[in-house]
Amino acid sequence: MTDPREMVAGVFERSAPTYDAVGVAFFTDVGRRLVAMAEVQPGERVVDLGCGRGAALFPAATAVGPTGTALGIDLAPTMVALTRADARVRGLANVSVEMGDAQEPGLTSGRYDVVLSSLTVFFLPDPLAGLRAWRDAVVDGGRLAVTTFAGRDDPRWGWLSEVFPSRDPAATTPDPDAGSDEDTGPFSSSERLHQLLAEAGWQDATSVEQDHDVRFADADQWVDWSWSHGMRMYWERTPESDRPAAEAAAREQLQAMEADGLMLRMRVRYTTATAG
Repeated sequence: MTDPREMVAGVFERSAPTYDAVGVAFFTDVGRRLVAMAEVQPGERVVDLGCGRGAALFPAATAVGPTGTALGIDLAPTMVALTRADARVRGLANVSVEMGDAQEPGLTSGRYDVVLSSLTVFFLPDPLAGLRAWRDAVVDGGRLAVTTFAGRDDPRWGWLSEVFPSRDPAATTPDPDAGSDEDTGPFSSSERLHQLLAEAGWQDATSVEQDHDVRFADADQWVDWSWSHGMRMYWERTPESDRPAAEAAAREQLQAMEADGLMLRMRVRYTTATAG
């Protein structure tokens, strides 16, 4: 059986050159807000797991200043190489970026003050194992700040399920034993996520949800964006011979929406906790 991490790494490896780089404000906005909620302080040691192109890593590096450090870890080699290069261009000497598995990062115990992870933890085959490893990596009283998706799709974009029938609109992990259509996975609510965090050794978890209005100039930009991040997996799951028809169907829907402006509302859950 193929390790799902290989699939995820492949999708983001192929997305890396355009990830968060097609002129659509979303990941960077989420990363900045996550760092602010983590209350990262000068001199702290921060690790960002699943760092992508630095949406949270770079604001964290600025927040810790020259006396602190910010380590980014990502599973995709090209993502790592490009983010290292971006850090050099930005003059962020306190940033390092390494290849690694967010579920098994192999971090030194008790080394970090803050763990950040934006829109990553739900990709892990065993989120509990990952969260336990993250707990082990921080000092006593260290802090965790993560983002996950909250709620269902923007109803105006319900047609995506027709273009991509295999798509999980909740971006959560449903419980196969639930016996109903109700999503009882660990990311289906703040309460369930807090339970998971407590089991992993994190305490005093709190969550807030924020709607992000993601705007697109036109259908072309949405198509480019959809290939530039995790949604790429749904394009790739579509047989190559069927992709032109899928894209045409998407463009038809997008063009019908353009009169009111192409805007996708995405609800993000921001969760913080401390090491128990």
